[in-house]
Amino acid sequence: MPDIPDWPENERLKQEKEALGFYISGHPLNAYSETIERYSTANTLTLSEVSGKTIIAGIIQNLNITRTKKGDPMARGLLEDLNGTVPVIFFPKCYAEFHQAITGEGPVVIKATVDRSEDEGEEGTSVKVDLKAEEVYPVDQADSAFASRVVVKLSDTDRQQDIMAVKNSILDFKGSCPVTFQIKSNGAMVMIDAGKEFTAEPIKAYIDRI
Repeated sequence: MPDIPDWPENERLKQEKEALGFYISGHPLNAYSETIERYSTANTLTLSEVSGKTIIAGIIQNLNITRTKKGDPMARGLLEDLNGTVPVIFFPKCYAEFHQAITGEGPVVIKATVDRSEDEGEEGTSVKVDLKAEEVYPVDQADSAFASRVVVKLSDTDRQQDIMAVKNSILDFKGSCPVTFQIKSNGAMVMIDAGKEFTAEPIKAYIDRI
């Protein structure tokens, strides 16, 4: 057999899903576990206990794009995470603004309203949950979409050139997210805001630079 390199992980998982209907060697969400834990407020197992708004991550499956009576495109599908699936609907306003993320193949983070209803069956009453999406972002854009503050941890051993490097990094990635320094010195922890002129866009490139 020829010596051919393996597929990248995302391609391998895609091929597994297409061939078998499920993943074998992993899951696309595993690479984003820290980001998902940071921002998600529910998963498919806990949605039945949620009222109102939620933030949930997953893969959009079985997407069906239709049109309203006015001719506006909208979509329905299933959001799959590590625990199961939940129906999700993307009304015209949401679909128009976030259609690239909705129709993409990668993991997404969805801000949605949870719609719960009771379903009477032979085994008794169960809770049926649907999601009405409001905002949809690729998981790797979750920081810039949902972060409310960037906290940079410093110690009293950091040198002046280190501090200046942090300053330049902030200036190179100007945005609207406030930056706060967490400084540990002599056993005390102090929080200091960088100031209104030092606000950043917390995208992955900025976090990597810091």
